[in-house]
Amino acid sequence: MCGCSSTTAFSNGVCAKPITCPAEKYNPGNNICTACSVNCSACTQFTGACTNCKVTLTLKSGNCNCLPTQAYVKNACTTLFNCTGGNYNVGDNTCKPCVANCASCVAFSGTCTKCAVGYLLVNNVCVPARLLQSSLCSKNCLKCDYSTGVCLQCA
Repeated sequence: MCGCSSTTAFSNGVCAKPITCPAEKYNPGNNICTACSVNCSACTQFTGACTNCKVTLTLKSGNCNCLPTQAYVKNACTTLFNCTGGNYNVGDNTCKPCVANCASCVAFSGTCTKCAVGYLLVNNVCVPARLLQSSLCSKNCLKCDYSTGVCLQCA
């Protein structure tokens, strides 16, 4: 093995002048052009650190990412939309219904945030209001916080 100088690279058993690779590839020191990371359109010649991203991606700390309001869907960054009518976006712009008796829920997780009429939210689950009214608050309570069982206004 030879001790190559700073202007040469060890390749195929010999010290040779490093080759220059096209923008979408880099030379990791062995004189073989290697592709930049998948979302990168250009990278540094010897480390492969990304310097330019493919369309719709943003460069941050040498990595190509979608914007926070986007998701990587079908090989491109796509703006995520809000689903309506008791549905939520699962993360790829597909809408799925919230759990039973839920009027609205959080995107990606489907965690319920508002229940349908006649139901109350307790620990992210919609429970029939009539069940809570009879079990959590006494009959002397006019206004009850059904999620905690605390009487807010007495009769």
